[in-house]
Amino acid sequence: MTGIRVLVSSIAAVAMAMVGIAATSPGQAVDPPPYTKATPASHDFGIQKVGVASTSFTFLIGNDYGFPIDFTTNSFTGPDAADFKITANSCTSNNFGEFSYCNISVQFTPSSPGPKTATLEVKSQNAPPSPVYYERTMPIPLSGTGALPQLSATPSPLDFGGQPVGTDSVEQILTVANTGDVPLKITSSDVTGPDAGQFQVIYDACGGATLAPADTCEVWYAFSPTSAGTKSAQVDVVSDAEGSPHIVPINATGTVPLVAADPAVDLGDQLVGSTSSPISVTVSNTGGAALEVFETSLAGGDSASFAIASETCTAAKVPAGGTCEVNLTFSPATTGTKSADLTIVSDAANSPTLIIPVQGSGITAPAPVVPGPGPTSGSENDPATNALREQSAQTAALPSRIKRKGRTVILPANATTNAGQAITAKVKATPKRSPKGTKTYKVIRAKNGKVVIRTFGYKKLRVKVTVSAPSTTGFAPYAVQATYYKGKRR
Repeated sequence: MTGIRVLVSSIAAVAMAMVGIAATSPGQAVDPPPYTKATPASHDFGIQKVGVASTSFTFLIGNDYGFPIDFTTNSFTGPDAADFKITANSCTSNNFGEFSYCNISVQFTPSSPGPKTATLEVKSQNAPPSPVYYERTMPIPLSGTGALPQLSATPSPLDFGGQPVGTDSVEQILTVANTGDVPLKITSSDVTGPDAGQFQVIYDACGGATLAPADTCEVWYAFSPTSAGTKSAQVDVVSDAEGSPHIVPINATGTVPLVAADPAVDLGDQLVGSTSSPISVTVSNTGGAALEVFETSLAGGDSASFAIASETCTAAKVPAGGTCEVNLTFSPATTGTKSADLTIVSDAANSPTLIIPVQGSGITAPAPVVPGPGPTSGSENDPATNALREQSAQTAALPSRIKRKGRTVILPANATTNAGQAITAKVKATPKRSPKGTKTYKVIRAKNGKVVIRTFGYKKLRVKVTVSAPSTTGFAPYAVQATYYKGKRR
């Protein structure tokens, strides 16, 4: 029996020497040899979408020990062990043969964004008839990064600007991009808000789409306002991106044409049987959409005394912020104040039928002077011919322009005609006050006959000036009229 023990011990010693294990005395610790090997020795799963499992990765586990081994347990350790799991494992048998191989497959499912690390520990022990008993833990380092989808939507805001009520805008294109490192799933990109019904989706390539990193898709929107004013709406891009929904504000305003003009027009005094110079009435579009003027006309009891000499309002639409002109003349047949209404018919939202009062006064020239007795034949007041010479201004000339803001001399001091008659001036201007209620002009008269008009900057002021002198022996009355608009003499 003693010989048999010696033989067995000798065989064991030889076997241990073959695998590099030194014989030990009872109770002496033995370092386990690296008899298991993983290929590869570690693995990085890279960037993985949070909550989505990666493709499984398989490690090849080999028994490089000259004796069978038993696999005991396989487990994960480390701060992020819960984010890794074994999906397949053939390294579970006991008495696993020497120089044999098996597989362990691992999957990574990050629970939150950021880098993750863990260690897969493959534990085993030597199996009989191994001469020495020991356990071994083989670590396999694992890593990966959790990421959430990232989204951008441009332009922001989506700007439609002003759009005439009842019309469709040009499409605005919203581009949605995946700016992250993992796939982005888009659910919808609808318009929401109190005025969402005034917007339409014309084309949608994003709803239900999954975008790879750096990919884009488009949604086309149109604005069809049903009423005037600023609209309250936004695009909600719903996705699995962080911070969903992504909100894109919308800027849009429904616009309408608005008409404005001077509240009244006064053509001043006009000699009976004559026609005045044209006076321009400016019609303005103060709205945000083009104004279409359908008709301009005169009506009222004295409408026959007035006429539309020309106009530019019905020729084409008046753009937002633009103007057109209606030129009026006055031809009184009798003396006295005449009045009529200038009517502007358009598609303006504020006043489709705009009525502007128009007035003027018909006057007669002073009666000619009857020549006195005892003239000589051929003199300037010869009763045989009853011919009167015309008077002319010797020291007065009406200005060619009136300053928009400041003082303008209408009649100089001590103005006389060539017959020596004193000249007087009558000044009439409209409107007296601007739309803001401020005074537009003031007439200043001096004792020496000087007449000055002071203006305060109102652009559309109309001024009518009549200078006159009475008749005298051999001379007819003197009268000259001039009309000014926007400072210019007409």
